[in-house]
Amino acid sequence: MSDINGTAGDDRLVGTSGADVIDGGAGKDRLNGGDGDDVVFGGDGNDYVYGDAGNDKLYGGSGNDAVVGDAGNDEIYGEDGNDGIFGGGGNDYISGGSGVDTIYGDGGNDIIDGGEDGDKLYGGSGDDKIYGGNGDDIIDGGAGNDTLVYVAGTGNDTITGGVGYDTVELVVSSADLPLLAEDLARFAIWLDARTAAANGDLASQASSDSFTFNSLDLTVSNVEALSLVVDGQEVDWRAPVNAAPTMASVQLLSVDEDHSVKGSVGAFDSDGNTLNHVVTSGPANGALTIDPKTGDFVYTPAENFSGTDSFEVEVTDGNGGSVRQVVTVEVNAVADTPNLTTSDVSVVLGGQTIVADGTSTVIYGTIGSDVIVGTDGDDILYSSAPADATYEVPLDIKASLGDLDGSENLTIIVSGVPEGATLSAGQQIGEGQWQLSAADVEGLTMTLPSPTDTTLTVTATASEPNGSSASTSSVIEVTFEAAGSDGIEGGDVVDILRGGGGDDVMYGGDGFDYVDYSTADNGVHVSLADGVASGDGNDSFTNIEGIIGSGYSDTLIGDGGNNIIYDGAGSDSVSAGAGDDIIVATADGDHDHYRGGSGIDIVDYSNAQGAITVDLGNGLVRGASGKDNLYDIEGVIGGSGNDTLLGGNDADILNGGAGDDTLRGGRGADLLTGGEGSDTFEFARSDLVSGKNYYGYDTITDFGAGDRLDFTGLESGGQDIDADDVRVTDTEFGTMVAVDMGGKYGYVDVVMLEGVHGVGVDDLISSGQLIV
Repeated sequence: MSDINGTAGDDRLVGTSGADVIDGGAGKDRLNGGDGDDVVFGGDGNDYVYGDAGNDKLYGGSGNDAVVGDAGNDEIYGEDGNDGIFGGGGNDYISGGSGVDTIYGDGGNDIIDGGEDGDKLYGGSGDDKIYGGNGDDIIDGGAGNDTLVYVAGTGNDTITGGVGYDTVELVVSSADLPLLAEDLARFAIWLDARTAAANGDLASQASSDSFTFNSLDLTVSNVEALSLVVDGQEVDWRAPVNAAPTMASVQLLSVDEDHSVKGSVGAFDSDGNTLNHVVTSGPANGALTIDPKTGDFVYTPAENFSGTDSFEVEVTDGNGGSVRQVVTVEVNAVADTPNLTTSDVSVVLGGQTIVADGTSTVIYGTIGSDVIVGTDGDDILYSSAPADATYEVPLDIKASLGDLDGSENLTIIVSGVPEGATLSAGQQIGEGQWQLSAADVEGLTMTLPSPTDTTLTVTATASEPNGSSASTSSVIEVTFEAAGSDGIEGGDVVDILRGGGGDDVMYGGDGFDYVDYSTADNGVHVSLADGVASGDGNDSFTNIEGIIGSGYSDTLIGDGGNNIIYDGAGSDSVSAGAGDDIIVATADGDHDHYRGGSGIDIVDYSNAQGAITVDLGNGLVRGASGKDNLYDIEGVIGGSGNDTLLGGNDADILNGGAGDDTLRGGRGADLLTGGEGSDTFEFARSDLVSGKNYYGYDTITDFGAGDRLDFTGLESGGQDIDADDVRVTDTEFGTMVAVDMGGKYGYVDVVMLEGVHGVGVDDLISSGQLIV
């Protein structure tokens, strides 16, 4: 064995009888391996390489080389350049490499690969397998049973089988099959005709001895068989050729919770077969609809589901081909809006009866209207709450998650909590802000230092671990109202202070407060002006506006403010004093004296069960109430009987109350209210005019069905009053009724029917509401 290396020049190197390694190097070399299994490298330049005997490996190298294998099973590589290669005897492997090569296999069963570019390949004798490689190749099998291989897309080849039983092998992909199908059908006819040694009528062929695969740019002749390899698998080319559909084996999608996602499996069938799509498994956590023809689908996750879901789709082509795809859907968690309901809170303060329990003689009321009752001892009674009182308010909040899969967290924020106020649960997280859980809102209360109307904002937030959140808010209006009033500030809060026996001190505070002696055992003397009372202990009081007398004969005195005085049973003497006062008569049949004093004072007989007659002109009251005397009284309210109320010479206020009452205002601009029942309003000429004087018209506040105007008293001196003498005028405030008094008076305004519109004289007469 020898290693023989050439120079950069043109060398002639000859090996020994052993296994030599010969490298010609650069230049035009002539190299002979000699006997033995030699390895010969031509190197650069246009070399002649001769293997001689033995199983040699011959490399032409760069340049246009001539390589001869000679005897033995040789491996010959032309490498670069346009080489001429002769295999010689033996079963040789020959690769042309790059360049336009000419290769002869010669004797033996050779494997020939033309490599790159357009080559001329000749098998020679023996059963050879020849690959054209890239480029437009000419292949001739020669003698023997040869296999001549064409790979689709590698060039426009011409193949001749030669002598023997030769097979052309077509290597294609499934994508080539739709166009190749027609060629295969024609080739079958051509081959059958050739096998039968008959001339076939081959359309578009230049010669009946050759056949062209139009879809492959391949021409063949003198071949006896065809082998078809599709996607690496040999198939029966005479059977219908079918390629299975193709698509991605996995598809990944993403969608938000409670939303749908559209997609398609995206299958392709190179044969153009009609595909059918069937769901073979899943989804486990959602609903799926799929078009069996197109593979388009819509996936909808189950309500509130988040996480990973999947399903599998099988696609079949109707010819036995099928493929499957797994679609994986990642459902992103999205927080659902939580459930939140709240209710406004209205707190009514007061309305209580507070009775001393004997352990303390200092008793406080509330902000509202209370009845405060002391002991038999010396008590101090306050109508208002103590300065350090607090106010607990129940808060009605109901909050829950809308998504119950356990992935969400619920937080509740209450904002707008007043300074100094606290909640019974949760944590304060900022000025006026408290954070609570769902469990905290059960039985939640707010404690305030003062009864101040408050607006709270409640916000419930559901959050997912991935950061998704959803919120909803509601407002709670917290309002305070004192019992018996329209509100805390400026309201008519009414407290009743009842001291009981003993010398009591009572503080009325804000609002309208009464001292109550209804339970006294004898008559009392009460003076609001002096702030003292006697007869049931010696009491003192401040900021009191009203008196409730006893069941005995009392002396009750008001002050300079607006008082309300209940006289109670017994023969009482009531002096209201200055201010606009109301005296509520018990109407018990005893002889009472009611003095109004300055201001507009009213005596209220609404307790009277039978008919009474009240004459403010002479100050006498007769009837169910007994015999009472009125002094400086400007108004009266009747009871439930059929009362007669008569005004005086000034502007009076008459209210009939229940029953069918008769009201006559007398002189002056009187304010008349009939009340319930069918009431009669009488008018006299002397009430309106006298000499040159006109005393003004009256106003009826509630004239309606069943009520009557009696004008018969307007007649005088033989002058009759009839319908023609009555005139009505519709004004902004109601209907003014005037009467022609004759002579120098003419039409005189008699009465304004307040709030009455659209009536005429005929309407009043036909309805019986006008008597003339």
